[in-house]
Amino acid sequence: MQIFQFKVSLDHIEPPVWRRFVISSDATFGKLSDVIQIVMGWNNSHLHEFFLGVEQIGMKDEDSPAEVKNENRIRLSSKLKTEEFHFRYLYDFGDDWEHSIVLERILASNDESPRCLAGKRNCPPEDSGGPHQYMEFLAVRKNPKHRRRKEMSELLAWFDPQFDPERFNLKEVNLLLTT
Repeated sequence: MQIFQFKVSLDHIEPPVWRRFVISSDATFGKLSDVIQIVMGWNNSHLHEFFLGVEQIGMKDEDSPAEVKNENRIRLSSKLKTEEFHFRYLYDFGDDWEHSIVLERILASNDESPRCLAGKRNCPPEDSGGPHQYMEFLAVRKNPKHRRRKEMSELLAWFDPQFDPERFNLKEVNLLLTT
């Protein structure tokens, strides 16, 4: 049996938010999405889609475009054959959280469980407006005299005051992966 080691990075966010994790090569793209949701810290409350070149793999229902293939019917090993293969993941079609994914390593293992190996920084909160608005929120939050402070007061009030953009807890993520 093989496991795939991936690195997923959230695009357009500085400093970067990223995770490194392993998952069985026999898992489906649907399972990969579930793992990405957990390791990144998303709530899985929005639509998502994978892009492998021009191929689209995602959540399939009666409203899905014909070109989108059902993520629950496609195993990772059927599409991902070589290390250093790059592809994309889009989460929340309104906020457009784009993720870059690279298959870093293909390893032999008897362990089928997904497991997070490393990561940096906290994922933005759900519905925070996408990368540009999130980055602006961080700048305004950090600077009480920021020129847009008054304009963004509603967003600032909406965010949990305890939110720490630098926080990442590997043990907590791995505990969530086992439940």
